Amino acid sequence: MLFSDLQTYCLDRLNLATSDTGRVTQIKLILNQVYLQLCAEEALQTGFSTITVSANTSSAALPDGTTGILSLRNGIQVMSPIILQDMAGFVAASAAGSGPGTMVSPLFYSMTSQLVIQVWPTPSVDTTLSALLIQEPAPLVNASDEPSAIADAWQDLLGELAIQRIAVSEEDLWPEQLGNAIAQDLLTRFRAWNMSQQGDSGTTIPLVGYNR
Repeated sequence: MLFSDLQTYCLDRLNLATSDTGRVTQIKLILNQVYLQLCAEEALQTGFSTITVSANTSSAALPDGTTGILSLRNGIQVMSPIILQDMAGFVAASAAGSGPGTMVSPLFYSMTSQLVIQVWPTPSVDTTLSALLIQEPAPLVNASDEPSAIADAWQDLLGELAIQRIAVSEEDLWPEQLGNAIAQDLLTRFRAWNMSQQGDSGTTIPLVGYNR
């Protein structure tokens, strides 16, 4: 479905006119929000990248537009994700002399902010990591834009999720109940289909604001 088709889909379901420019603007914004969130939650837009950790430093920046990490490797070694509390414990143990302070190969990582990871142990040399990342999709701007990260058969899900959100914000009970039922049914079936297509691709570490 084109961006214009999705807008018309929402307007028709909500019984709104195309001349209501305020509503059209709201629908465009919400369609982009649900598209971004769905791509992040379901790992619909992915790509490979390299991340460099400089010698004797423990943090590194992720590429702009990253919303999650599917896999992080140091050579052939798959690095393990850990929570920040455990990372802090490892760092404290190293500082106290009960663990390695620096070594060539970091083995663990955690998210410290939106686009920054921390690794442990701290590498003693410049280290390049290979990453499979969840990425933001291109925003829907023009009428002819299409949410290509989602298979054609499921693109109406964006419209239903947008309708649900608008109905909730308006406290309109009937559209909210109907929109919620349709959106949740579609979302459940889409997730089952998407899982069957992707298989188990590894542990996903969502970034801030994208926890499932």
